[in-house]
Amino acid sequence: MTLGMTIKKLRKANKIGRRTMASEVGVSVTALYNIEHDLSFPRKETLRRICDALGVPVAFVLISTVTEEDVPEEKREVFRFLITPLKKFLLDESK
Repeated sequence: MTLGMTIKKLRKANKIGRRTMASEVGVSVTALYNIEHDLSFPRKETLRRICDALGVPVAFVLISTVTEEDVPEEKREVFRFLITPLKKFLLDESK
């Protein structure tokens, strides 16, 4: 999944409208649309504000963009084994 798709999916899962999120992040609706559709890549600070608005760590969003195809074939079994627990760990606020 791409960075933009991940952000859009999380935004929708949190039932946050694009206009609301853009305002909270401090970007235009067009800029957020472009990020969500992978037409532009956010700066590090913008990505941090997006993740803050979504209530997830930046690391969670970035690891969510890694697909099995991105991992060398000989390491895919380990990737499949670790990806779900890693995502859960990153979302666990009690750690």
